[in-house]
Amino acid sequence: MLGVLALIGIGMVFGYVLGTSGTAPETTTGYDEGTAIVLSSDVSNTTLNTTSNGTLDINTMNSVTIRQKGQVIGNAQIPVNTNVHVDQQEFQQSLSQQVKPETRTFFKIDVPLGLKDGYERGDVLFCKDGASIVLLNSLEALYLDFGLQECAAYEKVGVVDDHIMDIIRNDDLSLWEKQFAIWYAQGLDNLSLEVAWKNNVGDGFDGSIEEIRKITTARIQTFHDADVKAGFESEGYSRVKVEITENKKTQSLLVERGFALENENKGNQNLAFGEAVVVYMPEEKFKTFFVRSYCINAHRGVPGRDDELAAWKNVPENVQGVIDQNYVDGQVSNSIGQQNVWKETG
Repeated sequence: MLGVLALIGIGMVFGYVLGTSGTAPETTTGYDEGTAIVLSSDVSNTTLNTTSNGTLDINTMNSVTIRQKGQVIGNAQIPVNTNVHVDQQEFQQSLSQQVKPETRTFFKIDVPLGLKDGYERGDVLFCKDGASIVLLNSLEALYLDFGLQECAAYEKVGVVDDHIMDIIRNDDLSLWEKQFAIWYAQGLDNLSLEVAWKNNVGDGFDGSIEEIRKITTARIQTFHDADVKAGFESEGYSRVKVEITENKKTQSLLVERGFALENENKGNQNLAFGEAVVVYMPEEKFKTFFVRSYCINAHRGVPGRDDELAAWKNVPENVQGVIDQNYVDGQVSNSIGQQNVWKETG
């Protein structure tokens, strides 16, 4: 199987009239409306799969309604599977325009068919406003970034360095362990890894992280200490827009949970990040992303989009503890989490 395209929610309705013989005529002219049986069919839940022999495998559900004299006298659910030959060149070109990255599965990512030719293991597909990925092969990929939204468009920008390539090549790691090893190697903190593992894998984090630490090391480069230019824009209480507008080398940047931004408008609140984010930044590439946040001065005004924010410092230990607990409890940057933070910061 070379790839899959899911057509979700697409239905086609058609109908035909059966004579008393039970065969479908080319025209309904001359048939008695009182005795003719009308079938209407709604085709839905269709998937198209390209196969290794160049054919298109179609799976769909045909919902048939049977009527006579305008009344429903029966219905049926008929699964359909068929195999047809198609013009592969035209089909591939069509898929490259229609398959969107949102159809990718988490961690094990199905590479769109239009991208498969000419791509190899370790190739980086960079996203300027979402999660970048690294290819395991011509069909699968894993995320380089952590905490970012799905991507709308990718750009091939080269190959990952040996630090990450060694993880991809390690056959002793499961697919899940490779994904978490990539994030660990780029400096993601243990709490973020553990919560993500619990939410997506389940048990077994301690054993897996122990194996990961045996085969790779964590390189921590915080965005505020890196040789980059970053800008910030508040979106009210709960989110900060981050823009990396200057980046002179390939590097992974860590946005730390609990790192604070100082508001130059002293009448409005300072902000602190409520989650950790990892972004993989190829040389000379820029990126825009969003990080959930908290206001940390209850007696001041709401930060405005025109307020100037600057990288500042980590919050005090007691506030960090609350932010961490909010993260564990799934209360990041919502009203409950915000109230918890204000109780500590005032």
